[in-house]
Amino acid sequence: MRYEPWVSVISSGRPASVGPMTYLLDGLPTPHWYVPADQAAAYAAYGATQVHGCRPGLPAARNAALEDAFAVTRPCLQVDDDLRQVRVLEHVADLKPKVATVAHAVDVMTEALAASNAFLAGCADADNTYFYRRGITRDGYVPPGLMLVAPSEPRFDPAIEVRVGYGFTAAHLALYGEALRLDRISPIFIHPRTGGLRAYSRPSMYDDAVAALTRTWPGVFTEHPRRPGDLFMAWDNVNNPRGQRKRRGGRRA
Repeated sequence: MRYEPWVSVISSGRPASVGPMTYLLDGLPTPHWYVPADQAAAYAAYGATQVHGCRPGLPAARNAALEDAFAVTRPCLQVDDDLRQVRVLEHVADLKPKVATVAHAVDVMTEALAASNAFLAGCADADNTYFYRRGITRDGYVPPGLMLVAPSEPRFDPAIEVRVGYGFTAAHLALYGEALRLDRISPIFIHPRTGGLRAYSRPSMYDDAVAALTRTWPGVFTEHPRRPGDLFMAWDNVNNPRGQRKRRGGRRA
């Protein structure tokens, strides 16, 4: 039987993305759109058939998608509304990645989760061939723009309005010992991710997020050495012995 995730598109202010995203997500179950409550009618007018009005903010939308998916015991696929292409390097010996469907990327993430203790899988942090050689990173940042989350405990911190994926990744690492970033899957977005979409948020949000992350996860997060305005995650610095983290156990049939 085909693995069927709860497909969640996280969006705000872009109802015109319904058409392109519906095309891009072909081959997967009907997408659910998680948008601010006062924008739900606009998304429906553009053709979205499953629209969920949420409280404002990324954490609220992402957590609502997790709750809905886990309530019916399905993994939650979360996709940003400006995804436009996915590339996959199938083998290390390949010279360059090939364009793939989102459905294929989901299959790859599903297989990786099934062979691990992880409940969270995502893709490369940037469209950069540097990442391809690494295969799978098990203790690094998992970007939320295209990720698959199996039913599990962690939720997005509602107090952190930007850089929401950092704390979520850390929570998964703390509980389960690993979170998978499949570095040979490269999603391409319309808007650049460097700096955490700084142009679309208030500068104070970043200061607040950095303060919250460094307070909750001391030693783990620092300013990125090569990407000004972005964060670098070093899980080996965490003050939490790996032996104390939970392991998955037989959760999948």
